[in-house]
This record gives sequence, C-alpha cells and structure tokens, in this order.
Amino acid sequence: MWIALSEDEGAAIRELYTLSGRAAAIVGAALLDSRLGTVISSRFPVNGDTKKSLFSPSGPIGTLDTKAKMAYAFGIISKDAFQDVTCILQIRNVFAHHLAVSSFDDMKVAPECMKLKLVERHVFAYGETSATTTPDVSPKMFIPQRDEKLAVPQQRFVLTIALITSAVTQMAKAGPRHPLPRPQI
Repeated sequence: MWIALSEDEGAAIRELYTLSGRAAAIVGAALLDSRLGTVISSRFPVNGDTKKSLFSPSGPIGTLDTKAKMAYAFGIISKDAFQDVTCILQIRNVFAHHLAVSSFDDMKVAPECMKLKLVERHVFAYGETSATTTPDVSPKMFIPQRDEKLAVPQQRFVLTIALITSAVTQMAKAGPRHPLPRPQI
C-alpha cells in the first residue's frame, strides 16, 4: 500500500484496524486533527505562546471542525477531502455521544462510512498500473481486494484516514509555500 507517513503514524493507522469501533473512530479523528493542525500551523508566521493558544483544544483553532474548514479555505485540502473530513467528524461524534453504538456496522455509522468518497477515486487494487488507473489522480493507494475492503465500513473509514493523513503529511513536509499548491487530495 502506498502511504507517506511517519513510522508512528503508520503504526497508528495499522492499529485502527484492530481497535474497537469507538476507539478507531476517536483515534482516527484525532490523527487527522493532529496532522491538519501541524500543516495549518506551519502556515502561520507567528510562533510561541500566541500560536500555542490558537491551536489549544479550547482555542479558536482547537477543533477538528475548525481545522478542516481552515485547511479547505487555505487550499490545503480539496472540497471532496473537506466533505470526507466532515463525515469522519460526524462518525466520531456518533461513537463519542451514543454509548449504544459500538461498531462501524451500526445503522447510525455504516451509511456515513459509505459517504466517504475519496477512497473511490484514490484507492486502487494491487496489480493496477498507471496505464489502468486515472493518470491525473494523486496520491494513489494500492491495496489487495480493493472492492471487498471498500464495502466494509471500518475498512473504508481507516483507508480514508490513511489517505488524507498521507496527503496532508506530504504537504507538511514540503513546508510553507505561498501561494499554496493545488491540494493533492
């Protein structure tokens, strides 16, 4: 599978497959929150306590929702990625606020997972080549049994987390650029 993540991020993504539904949703959303915060923060010219207070959990940029909106507004993520992050946030909130929901197969969660669209465009089956995939799509992730995995709500959720986190990580590694490049995802 193509993934441009740190060793810790890769381990966290792999762990999402083994965690309970609630834990996977909360940890997956936290991973996105952290990565989006890092790349947005890198665009700010101020450092120190001012930046720290902006990004603290109670600060004006402290929530995943706000970070997703800022990432979209700054051109860090596309409209489709913004919609998927918003959907991930809704899935996380269902698990966090409905104790009876414990699985991605729950009727409050599974349909939301099927709304995650980036995986349809960026995830390909092993064996597909550049000639058989859409050439202008980047990043690309190759996995075995693509269609079967995308039909499983938790797998679809985790693959979306991996895809967005990977693309945003690449942008963070590139450092601040002005003007910003077109979002990869």
